[in-house]
Amino acid sequence: MHAFVLVFAATVAAAAPAYAADAVRPRGSAFGLVPPPGFVASDAFTGFVEPASKASFLFVELPAASFAKVSEGMTRASLAAQGIVEQAREPVEFGGARGLLVRGVQTVAGDPVRKFLLAFDGRGYVGLINVSLPPAAAAVDAAAVRAALASLVVGAPPTLAERVAALPFTFAATPRLKPARILAGSGVALAFADPTEGSLVIARSASSAIAPGDLARRGLEESPAATDVRIEGFTEMTVAGCRGAEARARGAERATGRALALVEWVGACPTGTVSLQGVTPLDRRDRDLREFRAVRDSVRLR
Repeated sequence: MHAFVLVFAATVAAAAPAYAADAVRPRGSAFGLVPPPGFVASDAFTGFVEPASKASFLFVELPAASFAKVSEGMTRASLAAQGIVEQAREPVEFGGARGLLVRGVQTVAGDPVRKFLLAFDGRGYVGLINVSLPPAAAAVDAAAVRAALASLVVGAPPTLAERVAALPFTFAATPRLKPARILAGSGVALAFADPTEGSLVIARSASSAIAPGDLARRGLEESPAATDVRIEGFTEMTVAGCRGAEARARGAERATGRALALVEWVGACPTGTVSLQGVTPLDRRDRDLREFRAVRDSVRLR
């Protein structure tokens, strides 16, 4: 659990209070707040973004997590290991939920990015809000961030079906391959009933200048599911109704060394990039690929 929090921290009340009635709950999120002026709900992740400066409020939920353990993991040393220099920390209570607010600075690509990290005890989960303010967001001061965080409204987690409906893309599951969990509000993992079988992850990200084929190859080479990945084939094709590519590979399962078949599809659409990565045991490749392709053909960005 501590490692998860540190990864979140790396990527991730003096002002007049806002009214709860004005709080905005991003799609698929259990909690919401009143963002500072200029911030809008993001299409690429759960939270808010200021398009001009790329400043962001990233929301994450840790189901069934312990607030005590999560907050204990947010130490000065652990944050420093992720490149965040802590400047201040304090216990807070926002939206009726106890929390821990840490303020610091992280250097990203040579630029100082102001960070506000809030962990709070939600209703059966721990909520995390990672605020990142690059130099271009100089007009967003600490008082504005604190006012936004103080407007926190804590709710019950949406159901899986509600989270799927809130994704920034649509897709059709198959009788065998069904949604299992949501990934950071902008992705979904589909799985078979048998946990030893394969899985398919669909995710949306911002538009990229990198060619779809290069993104597909990179996705396989950096897959968290496999090691010793060897690209076996590549095809340009339409994905999600957009210009795209398919890359195919073999690899070895990280935990067991079992032989795996991998496939990555990437579609470069005008409003963003959609990627699908399927992983399955090599001896079940043909059968599971039919399921992966059926889902792939149904995907469309909203």
